[in-house]
This record gives sequence, structure tokens and C-alpha cells, in this order.
Amino acid sequence: MISIVDIPIFAKAEYLALVCALRRAQCAVLFGSCAANCYSERSDVDILCVGSGRRFKTYRLDIVWISAARTCDRGWLGSELGQHIAAYGVHLYGNAPCGDNAYPSDESIARKTAVIRERSAAFARFHYILSPRRAVRYAIRIRRDIQRLGLLRAGRAVPPSPMLDEMWNIRSNPCEELQNELAALGVQSPHVITGALTRSVGSSARARMLGHPCDRGSAQSLLDVFTAAIDVSMNANELNPSLAALLYG
Repeated sequence: MISIVDIPIFAKAEYLALVCALRRAQCAVLFGSCAANCYSERSDVDILCVGSGRRFKTYRLDIVWISAARTCDRGWLGSELGQHIAAYGVHLYGNAPCGDNAYPSDESIARKTAVIRERSAAFARFHYILSPRRAVRYAIRIRRDIQRLGLLRAGRAVPPSPMLDEMWNIRSNPCEELQNELAALGVQSPHVITGALTRSVGSSARARMLGHPCDRGSAQSLLDVFTAAIDVSMNANELNPSLAALLYG
């Protein structure tokens, strides 16, 4: 078993937070790109904990909490995240959350539609003050949301972003399709968004932002650290209870 002294210094805070969370949670589920085995060096580790706790988020780790009662609530089961976890989540321990009969709700579709319209309007209004790199990043965010909306409307769970990028890359005429989909939602000036996606920002940066394969080395080592934290959390003598009180109150 790995001791905390063996954990790299950059990951100690995340390691301790995860150990504390798993000790408190009734159930834990890994989700996102790590669960779907499509992570890259820029991916974080996403954990859903069932119980009572406070969200912990860094660029390397995101711990999300949900109450046990809500796991069988229709609103949660029909949400984008609930759908994703039901389809792609990897159950770590405890009783698995409900979700076998989950189906995207009208509320989740309406919420995603509203988000796309708001983000598109903001981008059309302020894109000219953004750097080319930031404009491309924001346009990709809208493009992924359009893909997510299409999947929700089709009754399908939304996969992690790297899988959305792969789906985008195999389209025959993606920018034209995206422009038509944005126009169908009543988005003004959809060409501004598609134009940003085709803008040149440097081949290496563009490759990373469009979802081309990345080195998994750092992500794998970080995932190993968090896997060790899962193992350690099962040992009641491994972590001083005062650390849990310090992190979670």
C-alpha cells in the first residue's frame, strides 16, 4: 500500500481530499474521461460521492457530492450528468446509484438549449476582444454543447469531451453542419462561431484544442495516485481524523 510520503508533493492536497471524501461517502463513482479510458495529459479525475460533503475542485481533481435520496430522483436521473454517470461511470464501492432506466429529461434539454443560446450571444458580442486562442477555446465549448444537445434529444447519454471531439473529427462537413444547427436554434451570426473554429492559432495548440491524441503519461501517473487514495481510504488507520476535520469541517 502506498503511503502519503510516497505521493508527489503536487498531488498531496488532492490525495488527502479524496481519502477524506471516500471515507465519508456511502458510494463513489469514477466518471468523465478517466472512466471512459479516453483521458489525456490535460484531463482531471472526476469522482461522484453519494452522501453529505462539500465539492472539492482543482484542475486535477473534481469531487462532486449528491445526497443518497437524490440518486433516485427523476430530476437527477434525467439530468446530463446523471445520464453520463449511468452510462459511463465506473462504480468504485458502495451501493451503485440508481440510473438503469434513466432517460434525458425535457428539463435537461431545455437547460442545454438555453446555455447554448446564452454562450453564443455572448461570443458574438465580445469575440473581437478575445485572443485567437481564447476565441477558439470558447467556440469549441459551444460546439461541444451543440453535440451534447443532439445526443440528449436522441435519448443518448453524453460522453466525455475527448469522445465528442472524435465524433466531430469524423464528420464530413462539420462547420457547415454546426452553422446550420446553430441557426436552427435561433443563434444570431453563427458564422462567427464556425469562423473561430477554422481560425489558425498554431498547429500544436490547435491539435490540443480540437481533441487530437495527447500524451497520457502525466494523466496516468495522477490516476495512479488517486487509485492509491481509494485503497488507502479503506484503511481506518491510514489517515488521522483531524485531517478530515481540517478539510471538511
